[in-house]
Amino acid sequence: MNLERQGDSENSIGMAKINYPLFEAWRSDNLIDNCLCLNIRLGVDQEPILVQGLQSQKDVEEFVKGFEKGQV
Repeated sequence: MNLERQGDSENSIGMAKINYPLFEAWRSDNLIDNCLCLNIRLGVDQEPILVQGLQSQKDVEEFVKGFEKGQV
């Protein structure tokens, strides 16, 4: 994790540097489809994009790779 320091040397505050986009995947709690869901956050002040219906971890990985290449 990269840290950026803010403030003077006596009162500095460590801030985590966040690189966007951020991806967060989880299993749906819907027992019927039991799919994977994915949140894509493009920036700190933006609502996440929700992707639903992914069937496997491999599908999530391929979607993220495609998104990063601009192919989605």
